[in-house]
Amino acid sequence: MAMRILDIPTTSISNIKRSPMEVFQKADQEAAGVYVFNREKVVGVMLTQKQYESLNKE
Repeated sequence: MAMRILDIPTTSISNIKRSPMEVFQKADQEAAGVYVFNREKVVGVMLTQKQYESLNKE
């Protein structure tokens, strides 16, 4: 099964360990959550506080 190319920002667990603030900045710049991959599988999504609070209001 071929992996689809996503039109959303992505990062890896390793990148988060090195610089978590860069991932939050990427989420803010792209105005979208950043999908976090671990060994080619999505394990989570990182959002800024503003994005998270916006989701909770909905």
